[in-house]
Amino acid sequence: MLNVSEVPPLNTTENQSQWFDGIAPWFLSNNTDDTWFSFFDGRLPWSRWSNGDAVTFHNWYPGRPIPKPMPESENCDPNANTHMCPQLEKLLQCVDNPEAKDALNRNALGQTSTESPNTTSFSETQTLFDPSVTVPTISVFGPSTDVPTVSPPSVSPCPNRDPIEADLNKFVEDACLVLLNFGLWWERNCSEDLPYICYDDRFHGEVNVFDITYTSASLSWLEAPGAISGYRVEVKSDQNNWTNPLTSNLTSELQNLTAGTKYTVYVFPVKCERDLNPQKISFYSQPDFIQNLTVPTNEIQETSVTLYWLPPAQGGVDFYRVCLRNTSSDVTCKNITAHHQTKLTKHTISHLEPGGTYIVEVSAEVADMSIPGRRFNQTFYTRPRSVENLSYRNYNTTWFMVEWDPPSVGTASTYHVHMAYTNGTLVHEVNSSLTTYQPHSPLKPGYEFTITVKAQVNAYLEGNPKTIQAFTDPDPVKDLTLTVTGQTIDASWMGPDNGQYQNFSVTLCDPDRCSVSSNITHDHSRRFSNLKAGAQYTVKVLVLGVGNHNSTVKETSAFTSPNAPRNFNVTSKNKSCISLGWDVPDQSENVTILYNVSYTTTFWGRSGENYTSSTSYTWCGLEPGTTFDFFVKVFAGNQYSQNVTVQGETDPDLRNITISILCGSSDSLGCNKEGAKSSLLQEVRLDWDWGCFCCSWNQQLFITHKLKYFKSFVLISIITAYS
Repeated sequence: MLNVSEVPPLNTTENQSQWFDGIAPWFLSNNTDDTWFSFFDGRLPWSRWSNGDAVTFHNWYPGRPIPKPMPESENCDPNANTHMCPQLEKLLQCVDNPEAKDALNRNALGQTSTESPNTTSFSETQTLFDPSVTVPTISVFGPSTDVPTVSPPSVSPCPNRDPIEADLNKFVEDACLVLLNFGLWWERNCSEDLPYICYDDRFHGEVNVFDITYTSASLSWLEAPGAISGYRVEVKSDQNNWTNPLTSNLTSELQNLTAGTKYTVYVFPVKCERDLNPQKISFYSQPDFIQNLTVPTNEIQETSVTLYWLPPAQGGVDFYRVCLRNTSSDVTCKNITAHHQTKLTKHTISHLEPGGTYIVEVSAEVADMSIPGRRFNQTFYTRPRSVENLSYRNYNTTWFMVEWDPPSVGTASTYHVHMAYTNGTLVHEVNSSLTTYQPHSPLKPGYEFTITVKAQVNAYLEGNPKTIQAFTDPDPVKDLTLTVTGQTIDASWMGPDNGQYQNFSVTLCDPDRCSVSSNITHDHSRRFSNLKAGAQYTVKVLVLGVGNHNSTVKETSAFTSPNAPRNFNVTSKNKSCISLGWDVPDQSENVTILYNVSYTTTFWGRSGENYTSSTSYTWCGLEPGTTFDFFVKVFAGNQYSQNVTVQGETDPDLRNITISILCGSSDSLGCNKEGAKSSLLQEVRLDWDWGCFCCSWNQQLFITHKLKYFKSFVLISIITAYS
């Protein structure tokens, strides 16, 4: 395309080939008297209209327009040699292309080329003045787009062959340019009445589509040049075609579209009742919502879920786009191939976190993804994992605490606790955010319970259950009593008032061990025979419940009847101590027995008592030379055996007493007579305990006995010597 306004004035010093390279320096002169073409003068008058306006569209044809004849100094015979035609010679001088020169020369001689002409662009080799060749199109100054090449008819523009070509080589004084039906410009007399055609402008516009929905879209397009009478919009799809009424607007609204469908829009400018080149665009309407997106509960696993959906109710879909968003707003998307329009689509999403919360978004999409489908989203949760370390702690007969740990992987928001008797009767059921559970009311003693705990998300989706058995302890027995008869104990009791139990465990223990006797019975009594004498026995009764859970122990102690000790005797003595010893009573071997040991003394009026588990005892702090009565008996509970007695004396503490008698007479008061002399001097030596003269009645009697033979005596002196 050549733009005349951008070409600088001619520089006559430049090479002639410059014009044929497409950058010819046009001379813009209105002087029609000048030569029609002069390279050296830089003139090409037919680049403008007759009113001087620049030509904006021109189908160039060699030799047009015919210039006004100018007087010539000599005749130029077109059929003569070119050297005889100065004008042609000048033209040939400015033609730099050998083939163009050859064509001009042949035309001047009336010859035809034997070779096929070259139809390259104007800037390259051209064939001139040959009506049989194809002539390129040159557009200058034009705002419109490029115009395709229009070729003239293959007929020669000779006289008498085409009326309009009769005066082909004549100058027209009052000339107007007319467009022939094969697309070339010619000069005709402006007063001549000629038929006309409406030239089909080559206009390549642009259509824009916007505000696309699943049922509508808006169109806009560029204004076509020239006298356009209106625009016709044609819409085509695989399912339906239609044409909107002719409009003078540059916009249009499309309604009642089918979702997810490809449409091609043609906008034809209508000029002179003919369609110009259409403006064209293709687009997809937005796909509609998918249907029945579901996440079945049985398809929800700990790390995966399976989705099901149906295609949109109407319209097409090329594939589905599934996007997954977690609580951290991380999004992953995947395209899923669309099956038959009516077929249920199934898709599994894997590698999820147990107990996680997710939003899945599914949309139907078109092939080029030029417009996203209508998004359908739904929140779902993966199944949590099981709780861990489920256990319980028993407190007493009516309470226990259930405990567990959350799942080790993933999350859980709540926990479902189900508690029932083993026969299935519901005790309690609760959802809790805690990881412990205690029954809300007292339970029955001695019962077994089934406790199931499941982790939950969203208070409905549960993980796999964990189950344990829990038990309450049975109540203890009541009114345990023991009856002792000799070496026999009869135990009896009452069963628990509340709850249930299995059996009773009855155990007899002596003070040293609890393996004397044990028995499990369903009865409420038990006899223990052949027991040891004087031993303390404890009877323990345990209520046996379910699950190896037992009641607290109920126990009572009793002593069997004691027997008296054997071989009680004094083992040693001194002035102040007496040691006693005895043997274990019969039938009391290896029994821890408590003995009661006591003594009395009549002379001194004293007594003592003590207890010992040994078979010997020593009393000290006793008076010397005193006789004591000792006693020993077995003490068992509140019972005593018969006393066993033995007498013992402490060793005396002896003193020597000498009595000197000065006078002795057989007569009464004989020694009191004057002049009486002692006829016999006697010394009486007495041994007695040092204490007083009344240490014992025996000693007093002894002294009286020694002196009774003297009717009268005079105590001269008493000499005391320690023994």
